Amino acid sequence: MFNIFHNSKKNSTLSILALWTLIAYQLFIKQWDANIFWWLNTLVNKKPFLGHTIAILNLSNFKVVLASLMGCFLLVYIFLIKDKYSKLEKLTRIILFLISVVILIFVCKVVITKLWGFNRPSPTAVFEDSFRVSTLFPNWHIRDISSSSFPSDNAVALFCWAGIVYYLSGPRLGLAAITFSIFFAMPRIFSGGHWSSDVFVGSAAIAAIILSAILSKPYREILESLSKKICSKAAKINI
Repeated sequence: MFNIFHNSKKNSTLSILALWTLIAYQLFIKQWDANIFWWLNTLVNKKPFLGHTIAILNLSNFKVVLASLMGCFLLVYIFLIKDKYSKLEKLTRIILFLISVVILIFVCKVVITKLWGFNRPSPTAVFEDSFRVSTLFPNWHIRDISSSSFPSDNAVALFCWAGIVYYLSGPRLGLAAITFSIFFAMPRIFSGGHWSSDVFVGSAAIAAIILSAILSKPYREILESLSKKICSKAAKINI
């Protein structure tokens, strides 16, 4: 299990480290972004197969495929992994966790862009002479540019989802989910839709803060109580 989230002191430490990471980005890390972008942009431009693959993975409609694959992990947990919870209880807990993640992602985005005032365009918006994978399929809606790229909302969602899978199902499925989330967070960096630090600094830090909140003992107890009430009412109406 995700034991790090069972201890309030560890939760606080994780949140502090995540916040320090965001501050460290402002001071040190952003100078690396441009070099990483140009290296990847040149690679994608010179390798046709890679360029076409990155373009496809950045299609707007690919989100449906990605969500379906993520759902398969959760179905494995619900139907194949045994623990003290019934299938209905597992589903209810998952839904409550995911609703919490969506709300907190929105809150963090507002804090960063509105209160913190940090808002920057993606590399392809900054460097107009860069190669854009959308030119490979001009009639398709490919997400390779953004006017507000920090953090990557997709990457935050992926990392939070992976953390929840790890917490619920244990290391075997959890590590597979973490690998999956990192792999599918990469295409937006390759396309220039995000800076590398948008994903591996901003998104990772925010995901850590969100996970430390929703998987902390007080919050888990609230969700546990709410889940039992929902399942109890569902049982009464024979769901």
